Amino acid sequence: VTPTIEDNAQRCLSFWYHMYGLHINLLNVYLKPQGAQGQGTRIWSKQGTQGNHWNRATVNVSPSGPYQIVFEGVRGLSYAGDIALDDITFPTGSCAGFNPTTATLEQCTFENAADPMC
Repeated sequence: VTPTIEDNAQRCLSFWYHMYGLHINLLNVYLKPQGAQGQGTRIWSKQGTQGNHWNRATVNVSPSGPYQIVFEGVRGLSYAGDIALDDITFPTGSCAGFNPTTATLEQCTFENAADPMC
C-alpha cells in the first residue's frame, strides 16, 4: 500500500512482476480513494503462472481525489508458486510511450523511498 497521494495528476504506474508456479492465482492492483472501505477499484490484474521470467506492466492512473495504490497477491490452492514485484515507479504523465531510463530509476532509492513519487 502506498502513502496517500493527494494530487490529482495523471500518473503512470510502472512495475515488473514475476508470477511462476503451479498454484499461482492472482496479482491485483487497486486504486483506493481516501476514506474508502476495502481495497478500492481494481485497475489491473493477472491470473495464473506467467512463466519463469519478469514481465513489465504499465497502468494509467487518473484520480479524482486523494488515493492510495494497493497491490494484492492471492495464492492458489497450495504454496507451490511465487509472486514478486520490482522496480515500481509512479511518475506524472501518461504511460503512452513511457520508457523508464536509468536516470528515472536512479531517482528512487532506499534513501528517498518516503517520497510519494518513488
